Amino acid sequence: MTPLGVDCRFIPHTVLCEKRGTMATHVGTHEVDDVDHWLASSKREEVFGPIGITVRTFRDPAGSNRVGVIAEIPDMAAFQAFMQTDAAAAAMKAAACVQTRS
Repeated sequence: MTPLGVDCRFIPHTVLCEKRGTMATHVGTHEVDDVDHWLASSKREEVFGPIGITVRTFRDPAGSNRVGVIAEIPDMAAFQAFMQTDAAAAAMKAAACVQTRS
């Protein structure tokens, strides 16, 4: 039980964050064409900054083209909506992200 008297096992993480007034922290990994280009890109700040998201970047220490981010997301709905836009797709393309193939 939380201080709110609610069983946390059945509440989505984003709902708890909103009730507690905290941000969701997410970790993501993906492959990029050029790690140095991706690390140097200002696109993350340009597209995520206006919706209040801060991002820390990481690279695979083994030298592969895998990279990672830790993102602090204050409004998950705004983030999810943004990720469905053409602007998000353009930002990923500009950062040389490798698209997942189905």
